[in-house]
Amino acid sequence: MEILSLVSTIEEAETYIQAQIEKNALESVQYLFEDIETAQKAILTYLQNNPSRENTPRQIITFPKEITMQPELVLERLKELKQWRISLQANPPIQTEISKLSKFNSIDSRFYKMIGEISQLPYENILQHLKDGFQRLDKNLQQNHIDYFRRFAFWGSLNPQNNDYQILENRSAALHDHWRDFLWLYNRLKDYRSKIVLLGMLSNWLSYDFSTLGAARESTYPDYFDLGLIQVAKDEVFVDLGVFVGDTVLDYIRTYGTGSYKRIYCYEITPATFRILQNNLREYPNIVYRMKDASNSHGVMYITANDTDVSANILAKQGNIEVQTLPIDDDISEPVTFIKMDIEGAEQKALLGCAKHIQNSHPKLALSVYHNNEDLWKIPRMVDEICPGYEFYLRYHGGNLVATETTLIALYRGNPNS
Repeated sequence: MEILSLVSTIEEAETYIQAQIEKNALESVQYLFEDIETAQKAILTYLQNNPSRENTPRQIITFPKEITMQPELVLERLKELKQWRISLQANPPIQTEISKLSKFNSIDSRFYKMIGEISQLPYENILQHLKDGFQRLDKNLQQNHIDYFRRFAFWGSLNPQNNDYQILENRSAALHDHWRDFLWLYNRLKDYRSKIVLLGMLSNWLSYDFSTLGAARESTYPDYFDLGLIQVAKDEVFVDLGVFVGDTVLDYIRTYGTGSYKRIYCYEITPATFRILQNNLREYPNIVYRMKDASNSHGVMYITANDTDVSANILAKQGNIEVQTLPIDDDISEPVTFIKMDIEGAEQKALLGCAKHIQNSHPKLALSVYHNNEDLWKIPRMVDEICPGYEFYLRYHGGNLVATETTLIALYRGNPNS
């Protein structure tokens, strides 16, 4: 029952705010006030749709915006909020169900504590924290990081001998500038498997936490096809952006069966890989091959090869191998039911190029959100702006050293404003 989760969230917020007031650290809780109001609105909407609960509160407790100058007003509002919640819980049906809930859990506590600490730190302090954490790693782990980021430069460079800490600078900026976006995403995630993925990724960024990231790894289902979340039908139109040699399509067929689709569209930019792709899928019918790049506009780009891993080839404005770019909205005319993206950091442009399909057909989305320092929060925001009504999940298939293979699964559940 969704209302129970909302009430529990408000109770935990009250506890956290009270603790911060006692520490004279009100700045760190301002982000919670909007979330409390959102939770209250959702609860009141539920109550309006359940007329038998007429004895429950109907107002919303608002908090001052300039909280640093009005701590006594925050205390007053907090007292009102607590009374509001107690009055709500006094309704017997709700009280019975709430008594079954655990008041605290370690995942929420750790995440909110981490975000609260980040929110109080200037960028320079976060950066120094990341540098100090790197220096505390043993030499082998340090070298593993250096080698990894030399091989895959999506997030920035790392060469301490040359005082190059670009990746740490980029991640410090992401944490400092977008902690509210990460908090928004955490509160939008629909299950705790997703929440521990986000906790593990940010803990890995901030504190080189390898254990939480390792615990977040999905070992039951293949990338993109979590059977607990995604089911398909025989008329499925599956669009694979960044199909590589067809391994994802083969996973799809192994997971759902040969009769699980009407058509599959495969987009791949590298000619040599494209030939392997066609050969690997030659025995399967109704496969459409496109040696094109999914983007938000029509144009021409050029392949920039990755020296160590062809799967990490990217596009640039200059090069030797020309690739046509186009929006999926213009290239596929039939309704699309499932879109997967793993295109080495070009997901944002491709998403914009799919906007009409997303708005009109509400396809299932499985989107890579790890190829830079902003996709993790920005792509969910973009989906939400393109078409409200999607629910969000995260699944992790990477290792525990560096936070990489992360998929956002977005499933349409209906327009919340309708």
